[in-house]
This record gives sequence, C-alpha cells and structure tokens, in this order.
Amino acid sequence: MNSMLELVKHRYTAKRYDANKPISDETLNDLLEVLRLSPSSVNIQPWHFYALKTKEALHAIRPAVKDFNLERTEHAPVIIVLPSRSISTMNMSI
Repeated sequence: MNSMLELVKHRYTAKRYDANKPISDETLNDLLEVLRLSPSSVNIQPWHFYALKTKEALHAIRPAVKDFNLERTEHAPVIIVLPSRSISTMNMSI
C-alpha cells in the first residue's frame, strides 16, 4: 500500500493522532497535490488549501473547531483548511 491511490482506497477517519509520529513534508506535499488535482464541477479546480503546522496557527484555528473535534486537533501534526466563499461574496445572481 505504497501509492497514494492505494491509501485513498483504504482510508479511514483518524480519531486520535500520535504527536510522536509527525507527517513527513514529502507525504504532506503529495497529499496537498492530490487535493489540488481533485476535479471541480466546472473543471477549473479553484481550490486553495492551507496546511497549518505551527502551534500558533493551530491555536488560531481553534475557535472555528467544533467542541467534539477539539481533542482531535490538539495533537494533529497538521490541519488542512479548505476555505470557501459564500454565494453573497461571489457577486453572483441566482
């Protein structure tokens, strides 16, 4: 199970993170590339991702984390944020 595709096929939701096993920069970069290449409905892949790794960044995101996920984010080596815009900020008429 070395390929990213095999990892995705056998994925699971992690409930706990071992702070003694950080994610390598190579693995994180591969994951971010997989996310970036994920297709969008109009095939323009407008995705933007932020990989939060510093204690300051992880602490700053805590107010946006639901209470049941606070413990999970406490020891996560990185949190990936996918920002989105609301329709009202996109100047679109529906």
